[in-house]
Amino acid sequence: MTDSFHPAWNELLAWLDIPQPPVVPRSADRAGYALVANEPIKANRPLFTIEASKVLNVKTLTPLYPGHALSATQLISLHLLLHHPDKGASPDPKFGPYIATLPRDFAFHPLTWAVNESELVEYLPPSHADALKALLARYYTDRVAVLGYLERSQQLEDDLDVSKYLWSWLCVNTRCIFHHLKKTRSDPDNLSLVPILDFANHSSILPSMMPSAASAHTKPQHGGIGSFTLFGPADVGTKANEELFLRYGAHCNRVLFIEYGFILPEAEQPSREIEVDDLVEILFRDRGDAGTWAKEVLDENNYWKDYTLHEAYPSYRLITALRLYAMLPGSGGIPQDRDTFLASWNAVVSGQQDCLSAENENLWIRVLDDEICRTVITRAEMGIARLDDKLGDDVNTVRALWKEELQIAESIRIKITSGESFH
Repeated sequence: MTDSFHPAWNELLAWLDIPQPPVVPRSADRAGYALVANEPIKANRPLFTIEASKVLNVKTLTPLYPGHALSATQLISLHLLLHHPDKGASPDPKFGPYIATLPRDFAFHPLTWAVNESELVEYLPPSHADALKALLARYYTDRVAVLGYLERSQQLEDDLDVSKYLWSWLCVNTRCIFHHLKKTRSDPDNLSLVPILDFANHSSILPSMMPSAASAHTKPQHGGIGSFTLFGPADVGTKANEELFLRYGAHCNRVLFIEYGFILPEAEQPSREIEVDDLVEILFRDRGDAGTWAKEVLDENNYWKDYTLHEAYPSYRLITALRLYAMLPGSGGIPQDRDTFLASWNAVVSGQQDCLSAENENLWIRVLDDEICRTVITRAEMGIARLDDKLGDDVNTVRALWKEELQIAESIRIKITSGESFH
C-alpha cells in the first residue's frame, strides 16, 4: 500500500457533489487500488451516499438509448464502449468523471487470454477451461447484441474501436454490484456500477462493508430511491490506513478466477473446492446403456453435474451420483424393473435411510479414490510440471490453481485411507 491516491479522485468527488468521505482509493501492489480509511471509522458508520443519478444501471441509461432491448450488462457495457476514457478523460458529459476512474488494463483476466487466444488458456485445469468457455460465450452473446443495437440505431460509426468492448464488458462483469432496482430480487437487471464502491477489493474472511441497496428487499432506508449508501463493517471499527473490503460472496477460487480474474491464497479462502464434472461424465459414459440411463435418472432428479470435492469431504451431489454409479450392473444393461432397482437409492435421496448398503458405500468410495482422486492428482502433477519453465504472475496464478486441485484430492485420499466416513 502506498500514499498514492487515484489521480481522478478529486474530480470524482466534485462531480458526485459529496464531501470528502472517510475513505480514499490508494495504490495497492496486489490489486491496482484499494479503498482505505483515512481516519478512524466506527462500526456501521455510513461512509458515503451516491445519488441515484450518478450510478450506471438500466434506470439511468435507458433514457439515453430509447427503444433498446438490452440487458443491464449489455446496456452498461454499451455506454462504456461509446465513452471509453482515452488519455485519462472520458468524453461522456453525464458520467465522464466516474468512467475516468475505471481500470484500463485487464490483461490479467482469463477472458482477455481467451479473446486474444493466449497459450495460457491451454494450461488451465479442465473445470476452469470449461468455465472460461462459458464466460467467453456470454461475452460474445452480449457483444453481438450491443453491436447489433448500434447498427440498427445507426450509431456504429467507422471510428468506433469495437475491440474496446472487451474492456467495457469486463468493467461491468468485474465491477457491478447487486442493486435492487427491479420488482423481483432475482431479476438479472438488478446491477449497478457505483462510484467509489468499485475501488473496494474482496475478502472472504475480513470484516466487510455493507451497501444498503445491495441487501434491501424494498426501498433503501438511506437516500432517495435507487441511491446507494455504503456502511463500514457492522461489528468492528476500522483504524486509519486500514483497507476496507467488500464480500462478493462465498465463492471458490474457480469462480473468483473466471469472473473476476484473481484468486485467494489458502489462508484466506474458506471455500476451496474442485469441480470434477468431466471425470464423472466419463464414468457414466463408459458404462454404456446403463450409464446413459443412470445419467437420465440423475438429470430428472436434479443431480446431474455440479460435482465437487472439498478438503474435508466430497459434495453430497457427488456422493449421490457415485452411489447410483456403484449400483449399476456390470453387464452394462439397463435394469428391467427400474422402480424396484431405484427404490433404495430413492430412499437415501429422500432422507428415509442413510445409505444403500455397506457394500455400496465401499464401492462408491473406491471409485472416488481410484477414478477421481487419483486422476485429479495425476493431471495436477502434470499440469504443474508443464509450467516449470514458465514465469510471470499469470503463470503463478495458473500454477496455484493446479496446486489447489492437488492438495484437495490428496486430502480426500488421506481421509479415505484412514477409513473416515462421508455420510
